Amino acid sequence: MMRYLLFIFVLVCFDFQLSLAQTFNFNTYDSSIGLPQNYVYSVQQDYNGFIWIATAEGISRYDGVHFKNYSERDSLAENFARVIYVDQSQKHIVFGHNHGCLTVYDNKKFQRILIDDANAPIRGICSGTNGSIWAVEQNNGLISIGADNKVVTFFDRKKFGRQIYTAVQSLPSNKLLVGTADGLNIVELSGTGEP
Repeated sequence: MMRYLLFIFVLVCFDFQLSLAQTFNFNTYDSSIGLPQNYVYSVQQDYNGFIWIATAEGISRYDGVHFKNYSERDSLAENFARVIYVDQSQKHIVFGHNHGCLTVYDNKKFQRILIDDANAPIRGICSGTNGSIWAVEQNNGLISIGADNKVVTFFDRKKFGRQIYTAVQSLPSNKLLVGTADGLNIVELSGTGEP
């Protein structure tokens, strides 16, 4: 009798634990309902609430109901987008592409930014001071884009060595935190904004 009661007690406790388990509902959004491709590299929400999605076949903007797809025909620098950065203060979005170029969206149009000597993926983007944007190109290093979209590259192997660059984040006091395959580097910027 005691074993029977113990069995009932364990069964009730187990059933109680199962009733506390959470269930999750997932919706899948893929190319069958609007994405240009199923492989997603980056997702960001902008200042208007839109969700931006980077794929190898273009960029999508999702409004919660519909996807609007953009490609080179819409003035993207290239279709393959790897990283998205939403600059909340400047109200623009920067897309880093697979072959070292960038696209800036200012709520009206896309603007291509082609970068000399860059040919590997843009791996990270962040805001700098005075409306500038910093990016890292995987094989060559730092890129600065001024508020006027003027590009300055810092691909100096003597200064930075040969590294694989993976991320960038601005820090207070004119510094950048640069992620590489060998660890993190803190780069101090001069008064002119150069490393």
